[in-house]
Amino acid sequence: MEKKELLLVPWIGFEIQVIRSSNRLFIGLKGKVVDETKNTLVVETGGVRRRIPKGVCVFRVFSGKKTFDVEGKKIMFKPEEKAKHI
Repeated sequence: MEKKELLLVPWIGFEIQVIRSSNRLFIGLKGKVVDETKNTLVVETGGVRRRIPKGVCVFRVFSGKKTFDVEGKKIMFKPEEKAKHI
């Protein structure tokens, strides 16, 4: 999968890590995306689910052997509407 394709698909099932955020509490958080809304990702980490706002974070996405860094602002759409906006 390439970065442009990653921006077009729902992220449920992807492993991610927050690498930058205006909220220090999110930096370093890593886990599997279990839900996605227009403004948030729900990540399961250590058996706990955390809701992370997309707009204040930069995410590292692990897709197979590749990793991509993505600004949350670029994916602030409902999963089913991403292709219309990119």
